[in-house]
Amino acid sequence: MVHVCPHTNPETGARCQFTPAPDPRRKSEWNKVHCKFHRSLDEGESDERAKRNWTQDEIEEFNREILQIIEINPNKDNLDLSGITFPGKISFSGINFRNIKHVTFSRSIFWGVVDFSDIVFDCSVNFNEVTFVENIWFRGAKFTGKISFNKTSFNKGVNFSKGNTETVFCDNVTFLATKFSGYGEVTDFSSSVFFKKVTIE
Repeated sequence: MVHVCPHTNPETGARCQFTPAPDPRRKSEWNKVHCKFHRSLDEGESDERAKRNWTQDEIEEFNREILQIIEINPNKDNLDLSGITFPGKISFSGINFRNIKHVTFSRSIFWGVVDFSDIVFDCSVNFNEVTFVENIWFRGAKFTGKISFNKTSFNKGVNFSKGNTETVFCDNVTFLATKFSGYGEVTDFSSSVFFKKVTIE
């Protein structure tokens, strides 16, 4: 099923043109119109109003709207958060990812610290082609379904460890062509438990 973003561009009111896979007829998404979620840091608005220059209050409001989308999720089987540009720090701790079959963050970019600590993903999760610019925490998380980090870029530290609390992977985990490029940063799986196959290539 092709993902169609239900949101509109805040300046023109036009329907967001984000597509879940790169359009072969275009070199990039730059010539398209996007909603506030899918627009890049510098797209569309004047320098003062560009997403890159949002205030902390604007970032927090953006985060609240994202978390509300997760809670409401009109498609109960699949939660599609692909291609979103997250402009600052965000925490998903305490958010309910139960009663969903699949969650995708594919092609999203997280520009701030991301916290998935103590989350239970009662579903499969797709982090393929996601870019994490800052640190990301999965401390004490539990993944009951398959999870993939294929072509994912971790530009700083990745932490799956939380003291004596285990981070649990109940199904297959794949790291195919994954980039861990944080100079001097640590990828910590020390408290992780894997019950099925882990693929790292």
